[in-house]
Amino acid sequence: MQNCQNCGHHFTFKDKSKMIWRITFNNEVHCPDCGKTYYMSSKRVALSYGLLLFIEFIFMLIANLYEIGFMGFIIVLIFLLGIIIFIMPLTMKFVEEPDGLLDRQFREMQKRTKK
Repeated sequence: MQNCQNCGHHFTFKDKSKMIWRITFNNEVHCPDCGKTYYMSSKRVALSYGLLLFIEFIFMLIANLYEIGFMGFIIVLIFLLGIIIFIMPLTMKFVEEPDGLLDRQFREMQKRTKK
């Protein structure tokens, strides 16, 4: 989702970067115009971090195979960190309600107790 469903505000790359790289464990995102609450998709977060872990694993494997040295390792690591900081906001998706497995189970449990 690139736009707010309520007011049509377009989430820019800068908005997404601020929302993703803030220091909190809360995955709620608020629209800067109307204040509607969205959530970062748990499935997309897991996929993004899995992809990053895979890229780092491949990098470590290549670094050991080609013996690039400590300085080469640090330079490539800084380069990869820059790419990660740039790519993460592009891979994130905002949804209207939490979509994780535990969230879904919790909502179903609440529905059963209300009946």
